Amino acid sequence: MKTKLIFAILFGASVLIACAPKAITNPTETATPSLTFTPILQTSTPTVEWIIYATPLNLSYDTSNDEIILVIDELFPGNCIKDNQNLLKANPTLVAQYEPMLLVPPLIFSEISTLPEPSPNYWGERADNIDNSVTAFIICQTGDCSKIYIKNNKLGNFYKIDVGAGTDRPLGHLYWINKNTFVVVEEFHATAKIFAVNVDKQQFEYYGITGGCPRTPMPSQTPTP
Repeated sequence: MKTKLIFAILFGASVLIACAPKAITNPTETATPSLTFTPILQTSTPTVEWIIYATPLNLSYDTSNDEIILVIDELFPGNCIKDNQNLLKANPTLVAQYEPMLLVPPLIFSEISTLPEPSPNYWGERADNIDNSVTAFIICQTGDCSKIYIKNNKLGNFYKIDVGAGTDRPLGHLYWINKNTFVVVEEFHATAKIFAVNVDKQQFEYYGITGGCPRTPMPSQTPTP
């Protein structure tokens, strides 16, 4: 079974995406996210298929007070995103001292001449923003699904985005939450890293890690004599 398909199934079992409610965010346009995978056959390479994970949203939020955490928490219910800190706001000195693995890496945008050719042995993802002005791609090379690529459909520019993800853990679940910002997930065995990237400002708006919600302990039972 293909690596990207396995990743999508495993993550989908624990993270079910839902549209953020109006009580938390203020949609500036009406959009209903699709929760189904939509493979689209790439015409230039018949053996490569793209997954479109969800339809884009156009949500507004206040970046100064971390409203984006509530947005992402509603997109990924059952993972208690709101119980975890946005590591962009963490003290890097303390993080480096106690949890160096949680240091936020540099976000690197590199302009490229064209998109790389996808490997036919992997599933790729693509996602168009709300007005189709920008398209984001996860294009896997052999053994590496850790980079995101974007195309400015108005100017024809291409960029490679390095979010600091490991090459052994593929990225997935591309999801535009507004015209300029997409969310993407890197899945591990017991945790997941979630990145929100503003392509207009070329910066992270959210960088967090979740281990899901704590499990409710089973009630103890007293044996019947």
